[in-house]
Amino acid sequence: MLHETLKRIADEYGTARTETFEKNPLAHFIRHDAPRALSETLNQSDLLYSSGVGPAGRWALIPWIAALHPLVTTSAQFGYYVVYLFAEDMSVVYLSLQHATTELEAEFGTGKKRRDELARRAAVMRSRLSGDLGTMTLEAIDLRSDGAFATNYENGHACGVRYETASLPAETKLADDLREMIELYRTLIYRGGPDDLTSSDHTDADSTIKSITHIRQARLHYKLELSGSYAKKVKAVHGYVCQVCDFDFEKTYGEIGKGFIEAHHLVPVATLNPGHVATMNPRTDFAVLCSNCHRMVHKTNPPMTIDELKKLIE
Repeated sequence: MLHETLKRIADEYGTARTETFEKNPLAHFIRHDAPRALSETLNQSDLLYSSGVGPAGRWALIPWIAALHPLVTTSAQFGYYVVYLFAEDMSVVYLSLQHATTELEAEFGTGKKRRDELARRAAVMRSRLSGDLGTMTLEAIDLRSDGAFATNYENGHACGVRYETASLPAETKLADDLREMIELYRTLIYRGGPDDLTSSDHTDADSTIKSITHIRQARLHYKLELSGSYAKKVKAVHGYVCQVCDFDFEKTYGEIGKGFIEAHHLVPVATLNPGHVATMNPRTDFAVLCSNCHRMVHKTNPPMTIDELKKLIE
């Protein structure tokens, strides 16, 4: 599936770019079938899959296919993600751990300052994976293009692997590399990505989080609770009534309270895997709480269980 997908894009893209974009079969394939190839290969339901073939009905110089974790991004314009990037001449495709470009535009513009910031963030990401790269390399990527997007991709590249499209590896090798890269991606999310860990917006009840490990665990915990993607799945499973006090926002506030409840991650911070972010189960790893109960749960260290808080208000 992966081999066939990468090969078809590499073989046909050069010719397709000379044709009308609208209703082009290769454009349709990249938009719909290519992300599905990643999804079916990985079979990891917490990831999102996307692709890019061109903005506003124009062919892109650098087509791409990406896997994204909703804890750090739901779009290739923000955060960081795993992506296949094709060189403009289609001779090479890279599997890249990549920092997004668009989100930096407002602060850094579109020129050298943004490129420098991309390179800085990619360097931080590399440093957090030092010693754990496996078969991935730190080799710079060359997309063989003078386009601005290509230059930004080259600066935002943290690590990856290069494939010559004329001699792509077998399906098993491509799949193994992709799975390895996704595990590396999960590890990076746990370790903070490009973020500054010298200060933390989220600490425990007694503000005693001191070690980098604890800061990472706390940030991951709050990311899980605040993630819109996870919250939507949690609410679909558990509903919108507080599992401690039975408070229903819609009953009290009417229409403006409809669909409102907070997702609470049940796994204590200290027990979060210090290696990487694992797949979370909305049914077993989360509860739904009203704002007051959610705040009270976190007043102790470690946080109270749902049953413990229920006993306090009986």
